[in-house]
Amino acid sequence: MNSIADTRLAERAVFVLTSKPPFPPDDGQKIPVAAYYQAMRALGAKPEIAVLTRSRPKTAGATVAATLRRLNPFVGFHAAETLDPGLAERIVTADAPLVFVSPARLLHLVAPLKKRNPSTRIVLQLNDAKWPMYLEALTYGIGLRAGGTRVDLAKGLLTPITWAKEWRAYSAADVVVVQTEREQARLPFLAKKCVPAMNAIPAPGAVWHGQDSTSVAMQVNFSNRRTSKWRPFVEKVWPRIRAAHPELTLALFGPGSEIMPDWVRVTPGVTYVGMIDDLDGFLAAQRMLLMPLEHMTGVSNMVLRGLAMDMPQVISESSSAGVQDLLGQHPATFVARHPDDYLHCVDAALELEHNPHPSPIGDWGDNLDRILEKVLA
Repeated sequence: MNSIADTRLAERAVFVLTSKPPFPPDDGQKIPVAAYYQAMRALGAKPEIAVLTRSRPKTAGATVAATLRRLNPFVGFHAAETLDPGLAERIVTADAPLVFVSPARLLHLVAPLKKRNPSTRIVLQLNDAKWPMYLEALTYGIGLRAGGTRVDLAKGLLTPITWAKEWRAYSAADVVVVQTEREQARLPFLAKKCVPAMNAIPAPGAVWHGQDSTSVAMQVNFSNRRTSKWRPFVEKVWPRIRAAHPELTLALFGPGSEIMPDWVRVTPGVTYVGMIDDLDGFLAAQRMLLMPLEHMTGVSNMVLRGLAMDMPQVISESSSAGVQDLLGQHPATFVARHPDDYLHCVDAALELEHNPHPSPIGDWGDNLDRILEKVLA
């Protein structure tokens, strides 16, 4: 860490804005707030964490009004998420405060904070850029690629509004953090503001030993509205794998409800194990990790965790896009280029004789160093 950034950070008021508690247990969510928080504390800073609250409309009229606000190009994505007035006042009255904003759903806060206190230095942490992500959603929604839903179609059609909202936030931010240079290339109008800093994964807490296991694991999230993005794999691809390898079972892990959708419960060989406290220990005992994400940008933290453990894993071409530079070092990771390719990749992973060499990927301190060098210049 350079000494200038170290000293100047310790002397500044630092705020971290997020939409959910950023501390463990780690369920694989792509919210690096806790890691940056710890890295900043190591430099002598005293960052203040603000978890925004979401107020839901209580009447039909309020629901319509909230929907119209979200469709307005000049209003934020999730304007129902509000910042505590006392904290907002501390930010706008501070002398050149440093504000980290994560995730993208809080974009509506960026421009108003900057307007009220022009000395504010804002670091906008993006796990994916919503404009290109919504364009990708459109290709699924109109049936050009498998796995699309009416939600994807609606998102894609709203891309112009999404772009207008992003542009306002990006213009006000001082630094925009993306995970890869590939993602930076998709935002050419932000070239001078972007800092590529892929999420880091520390040294794994367990070594893969699942050679004899018959359980394969897949991360899911049944607590949000994007649950159905896993459905094409579970209903169509997994039965083919199961038919070829009847001994295998699929363990779905991640946040969600005890009541599973019918398309999970009726699929043979599929179980839901919920949240896992010891994630490394759980993964180390699995035969392989499956990450068949077909609609995403950026980088999946779970794919990074699989790479750090150097365990066998099968990922989609979409999941592989952001980790191309790492794949050559990990021969146990197989990329399925299309849905019919998953069985071939699973076969290859089962046949592989693998001696894992786990190691960390990246370093949060190095990431913070690059960000501070940009924002405090």
